[in-house]
Amino acid sequence: MGTRSYIAKQIGDNQFLTIYCQLNGYPEHNGDLLVNHYNTPEKVDELLALGDLYYLREFVAPDPDFPHCVDDAQPGVTIAYHRDEGCRDCEAKVMTLEELYESTEEWVEYAYIFSQQGKWFFFRPGQAAFGIHDMQEYMENDMKKSEIFYKAITSGKGLPTEEYKKLEISQEWLRFLREQYPAGYRVRLSEMRGNPEPIAPGSMGTLDHIDDAGQFHINWDDGRTLALEIGVDRFQVLLPEAQTVKFYMPLTAEFFGYDDWGDREEYGSDLNGRDLRGYEAEIRTALVDNRMPEESDRGLMHWYDKQDGVNDKVRSAIFDVEYRDGQLWGVADCKVIGRLTPEEKETLADYIAGQASDGWGEGFEQREIEVDDGILNVHLWNSQNWTIQTEEEKFSQDFHTRLPDLCWSVRPGEGALIYIKKGEFGYSRSASSTRDKAQNRYLADYNNHRRGITRAQEQAMLAGCMHGWDIPMADPVVQERILGAKNDLEMKGP
Repeated sequence: MGTRSYIAKQIGDNQFLTIYCQLNGYPEHNGDLLVNHYNTPEKVDELLALGDLYYLREFVAPDPDFPHCVDDAQPGVTIAYHRDEGCRDCEAKVMTLEELYESTEEWVEYAYIFSQQGKWFFFRPGQAAFGIHDMQEYMENDMKKSEIFYKAITSGKGLPTEEYKKLEISQEWLRFLREQYPAGYRVRLSEMRGNPEPIAPGSMGTLDHIDDAGQFHINWDDGRTLALEIGVDRFQVLLPEAQTVKFYMPLTAEFFGYDDWGDREEYGSDLNGRDLRGYEAEIRTALVDNRMPEESDRGLMHWYDKQDGVNDKVRSAIFDVEYRDGQLWGVADCKVIGRLTPEEKETLADYIAGQASDGWGEGFEQREIEVDDGILNVHLWNSQNWTIQTEEEKFSQDFHTRLPDLCWSVRPGEGALIYIKKGEFGYSRSASSTRDKAQNRYLADYNNHRRGITRAQEQAMLAGCMHGWDIPMADPVVQERILGAKNDLEMKGP
């Protein structure tokens, strides 16, 4: 699991020596390992001396006679970015509790602190309501309950009713279940025990949601909408079929004709997506020819080097072209299992943008594509008014009147770069934030423009996350009217 976390040791009043860990930040993994294997000041110091981690395991030191890295890890040995991958700037850093709570690393979900009393505590950065918990107490209570629930769900054997009644499902486990089994997953019923008119064993349905009691609400294929209860019913949640998610990008090119001697002309002509409509077949063939053998299974995802939710859910991604709305577009065709979270969608869009500009696309634009009347050099990315948007974001007629899933802004007053998720109270500080307010404003504008998000949408998201999502100011249409009125006043002058 690509769940990021902080691991820290208190070294003074409101001072915590901190490292970052990329994977498996859940209490069920990192928390359990810290309590059981890093439970003395000396062991914690040895761990922190490694700096930022890719993966936490039971032991710190690898066998020096054998290789140890991400691609060839020794069993049970922690993987450190500097020692094992040669990365720089990975040393532990001193942070305050406030900084840990604000999570300067994007999307850090858990923070673990080894106190001066020799105990591990953990909390959720950015979620003050979650509180700070004693890791040992959590292991003795909620984790044991969670393990029982998990076995019941994944095995399909259910849970004895009398054992289920002894347990109370925790909010932490509810959150985990909802992340692992989002709406749209398929469910196969083994046995329904809690309903006088049960659905037949073997029936299939689609998960609608998981309620606060841990019940799985299912839209059954026969039209019924009965819920399933862990400890009463027996069922399995199945991995859904891969869905196609497309990201559209404006396509540009240079065209070079031939001179009277049959040589390529020195200066080419700039073409846009409308000009390229007649070259769809030639460009698609060139895209296919540019793929490397290593990309046969996963395409661009072969080069994705993070073990996170994007890697887990996106099975493949390839560049293609598509004619739509009178022009030819560059398209990243992604096969996705499950539902991407707003953060995961942004991460995927950012990765594709990087491949289009500096990675795969940089090599492709140097390929000469022969056409009947000359040569094309095609660009998947350009520095002028470039965007990357999903099909809905690009072509939905009302997209700009609705709230996006995520947008970028600057924190009022302070000017830090932040990102906002639709429907959530508060915002998160971006790891890309600088001390320069103007630079942060530029980064917010750049990121929003690239994803097709207007200033009115940004202002509506900012109002919603600070004052509530049901107020008029959280409506992009209202914000557009306000911005329009301001522009009119500025044009008229005093």
